[in-house]
Formats: sequence, C-alpha cells, structure tokens
Amino acid sequence: MVSLPSSLTDKLDAVNILLQLIGEAPVNSLSSSEDVDVAAALLAIDEFDLHTQSHGWHWNREEDVTLTPNNAGNIVMPTNCLSISKAYWSIGGVRSGTPLKVVERGRKLYNKSDKTLQFSEPVQVDMIIRLEWEEMPEYARRYITLAAGKHFQGRLQTNSGVDRVTDEALTSALAILHHRDDEGEENNALTGNPEVIYRLHGRVRRRF
Repeated sequence: MVSLPSSLTDKLDAVNILLQLIGEAPVNSLSSSEDVDVAAALLAIDEFDLHTQSHGWHWNREEDVTLTPNNAGNIVMPTNCLSISKAYWSIGGVRSGTPLKVVERGRKLYNKSDKTLQFSEPVQVDMIIRLEWEEMPEYARRYITLAAGKHFQGRLQTNSGVDRVTDEALTSALAILHHRDDEGEENNALTGNPEVIYRLHGRVRRRF
C-alpha cells in the first residue's frame, strides 16, 4: 500500500509518492525536474489536477464575479478561469435580468444571442477557477495524488513487487471528495441555489 504523508500533502510529497510507486528513490526538491521520472510525475499530477478541478467543486467555484470590457469592448476571461456557467448584466454591481447566453471564444466571452464579442457593460459571472496546489483542500490533493499515481504507475511500472494504489484507496478518496463537496453545498443552502436544493433532496449529481 502506498504511504501517504501524515501532514498536508505538498507538491513534493505528491511527486515522491508517484516515484515510490515505480520503485524510485524520493527527491529533495522539485528542482530535480530535469530527471525524466520526476518530470513525468509532475506532468501526471498536473494532468489530473486540471482534470479534477475542471469539473467544479464548492471550493473552486466563484459566484458574482464582475468582468469589465477592455478598451476594445472585449471581456477577457481571467487567466485562472476554467469555465463560466452563468453570466448576467451587471447594473451598479448587481446582477440584473435573465442570464446571458455566453460561451468562451479564444479566452474571450462571446454573446451568443447578439453573435458578438463586443460588450458595452460589465457582466457578472459564476465561474470555475483553477487553484494552485497549496490552495486546494487536503482531501482534493490526496485524491489527485492517488489518481495520478495509479495512472503513472500503469504507464511506467516495471517491478510487479512495488506497492500499488489499490482501487479501494482511490474509491475511498473519491468518496471523501464528493462527501466534502456535498457538505459544502449544504452549508450554502440558504443561497437558494437550484443545484444545492437538488442535492439536498438526495438527487446528487456525480461528476466522475
């Protein structure tokens, strides 16, 4: 069984867990990224980090974010924005009217109703953002580490005697991730968010 750290899992811990899975010695810093195995481990972690965060959880969703058109009349999405779920005109800092039909086009908002990239007023959006590793809750870091580790080991495993990430460990980590997300949604139940109400009635939308 893979050994998880007893404290918060930093990126170096995660890399060393992946190295452990293929029978390699741990490294003392991420500056060892010129090492092929370390570089591959970092790539696997980043891949599953992005995949996991892209689904959207209560800890990486932002609501009522005001985005303002630039001098060209375009609204450029923030660099850490993974997707936008809702958009409204912002009137005096308050969302107004019915939702706008917007999508991403080249990291800019595109108004599907008016078929334009031009905006004359700010909009308020709900969006999913990508957090830095240290900003994520520990249970998310551990799930990402185990998911990346199982995939990494499957690609590079050369010694059948090396400890493996078991399906039980990965399933448990995913269950904790969903459970904590459901708890977070319930804590925000008074906002009247339809998705929250949907969850509280027992019809939980699973992402994976």
